[in-house]
Amino acid sequence: MIKQLFLYFTALLFTSTISGQEIKDFFSTLDKNNLFNGSVLISKSGENIFSNYYGFSNMEKKEKITEKSQFPIASVSKTFTATAILQLKQKGKLKLDDTVQKYLQDFPYPNISIRHLLSNTSGLGQEYHLFDNIIKEQPEKIISNEDIIPVLIQNKTPLSFSPGDKWEYNNVNFCLAALIVEKIAGISFREYLEKNIFSPAKMHDSFLPKNRKLKEPKQVELYTYPNFYSTSLVNITNLKEPFLISEKSNFYGNGGIVSTALDLQKYQKALFNYKILNKKELDEALIPAKLNDRNCLLPF
Repeated sequence: MIKQLFLYFTALLFTSTISGQEIKDFFSTLDKNNLFNGSVLISKSGENIFSNYYGFSNMEKKEKITEKSQFPIASVSKTFTATAILQLKQKGKLKLDDTVQKYLQDFPYPNISIRHLLSNTSGLGQEYHLFDNIIKEQPEKIISNEDIIPVLIQNKTPLSFSPGDKWEYNNVNFCLAALIVEKIAGISFREYLEKNIFSPAKMHDSFLPKNRKLKEPKQVELYTYPNFYSTSLVNITNLKEPFLISEKSNFYGNGGIVSTALDLQKYQKALFNYKILNKKELDEALIPAKLNDRNCLLPF
């Protein structure tokens, strides 16, 4: 039922007749029936037509969500990593078809390019079980981006397919892309985002935490249904992670950014007003990538 409601709402957004009152009524109904807990901001042609906040940032403490409530934006973070790469391309610091090895010399796969990373066509192994041995041998160790290449070398991890042959969603791609940003820029990825994206876009409530497990005061708690049959939300800290790496990692580039609905709107406006990317690079980001057999894929 929830999926049907959101599909219905998505369809309404693509019409020209939906009003602010209709949107308000829609979310009010969801809120009344405990079907939505979060922050909403909707704009049309650059103008805000609706914005509101529902539910609690901390259900146990009954702390309400406000416009300053900060949410982990998960894989939306990948668009920031791609933007950072394109900024460096714009400055002539790299080319998308450069090999990863050009910047990360120990990387063991000579035919994988930066474009393969950003389009999820590298064929690299997934992270889910990649670090199982090192976690068992060093249970106190926190795995981060710098551990990826050594583990790929140590495990002699084979590629799932030849670079460019297929598409496969893979967090490792964007972790490596973040390492390339650091290598070229000479600063941490966190500092790069603040200096080159958050600050120019005036995203004052966004950041990449040093430790994703530690929350800042304005960050929301995360809740989920523990199974398909549950009707009550539980804090995710009370659930066991399905993979060892989920509890033992502090990756960045693939996810991790914390932001607000308003800041994400500022990011969108900065992108499409060419304040953080030139038109040429933004257009390139929106052009579908192509596999080796010339079939098109989604854009970055």
